[in-house]
Amino acid sequence: MKKLLYAAALAAAVSILLGCGPKPAVEPEAEQPEAEPMEERAEPPTAEEPGATVEPGEVEAVPEIGFGRIHFDTDKWNIKEEAREILKKNADLLREHSEIAIIIEGHCDERNTVEYNLALGERRAEATRKYLIKLGIDASRLNTISYGEERSIAYGHDESSWWQNRRAEFAVAR
Repeated sequence: MKKLLYAAALAAAVSILLGCGPKPAVEPEAEQPEAEPMEERAEPPTAEEPGATVEPGEVEAVPEIGFGRIHFDTDKWNIKEEAREILKKNADLLREHSEIAIIIEGHCDERNTVEYNLALGERRAEATRKYLIKLGIDASRLNTISYGEERSIAYGHDESSWWQNRRAEFAVAR
């Protein structure tokens, strides 16, 4: 038994010695050349400018639509009364712009685990989607995604910041 322990200790010592070779010398950083100033570029032409041409496929026209965001209580995904009014307005906008589809983004505050917040954000987005479907919006135009706590809009660690981050937002699908 002593021989076995001695052999194991010797093998461990040899592996430690072989694994700890000399450290590579640290080379000083090469001096970075001074950056040249960038030349100013003119904005690309728009179709509204006289004489300007925009080739098809160069610019994707996405309508700027003012969707309202809704907020949720802590650890909840039910649609509150004040959120219903905002969603009715969003549904009206979707009816006016029947050519677009949207992505409903579910967000959370920083509290709880990443996994919990991703699941909660998905529940919030899905509850919002279902409410819009109840308002007559075609389900094929509504996609959902959860960002959990990853896309905060308020970075404080207080109730006001947390409330701002517990939300569902709307983005035009491209």
